[in-house]
Amino acid sequence: MTFKTEARRMLVEAQDYKFSADHLSKGGKPEFGGAATLLGILAFEISLKACFLLDRNQRPKFGHSYEEGFADLSEHTQAEVVEAGQNRFAGHVFLQTCDGGINQDALGKYLEAWRLAFVKGRYSYEALTNESDDDARRRGEEWLNKGGKPEDADFAYYPIELEAMFVGLNDWVERRL
Repeated sequence: MTFKTEARRMLVEAQDYKFSADHLSKGGKPEFGGAATLLGILAFEISLKACFLLDRNQRPKFGHSYEEGFADLSEHTQAEVVEAGQNRFAGHVFLQTCDGGINQDALGKYLEAWRLAFVKGRYSYEALTNESDDDARRRGEEWLNKGGKPEDADFAYYPIELEAMFVGLNDWVERRL
């Protein structure tokens, strides 16, 4: 199988996961828990790996280290992906600096947050093993009362930025298939 064929299959799978994530998140039904978010992160990961496959002409080996995977893309590919995502959500995400460069600090923060959310957040019960339900609920309420900043949460998801990067990666891959 060629890398192009493999990337096409990866893209279809990523889009299927993204469709499922979007479907679960409609209506904000709490019975789905974090499933929609985790499916969205999985869709992003597969898209990043498809982009890597086509950009580097080799299979990715970065696992869930999204920062490493993105850093290993060519600078031109990174710029195109970020620009497409930024343009799709202009005014809502800040993946680029004022001069059009990549906002490395912000992007690094998002990539690491998604890694942690996927690796540790998919088993969130493990993160709470030393807390009673009441303590966890109280801590959550305190977090909300302090403004509910993502960087102060156990797991941060940055959903609009995740969507922007998914769009940027998929746009880049689709143009090369």
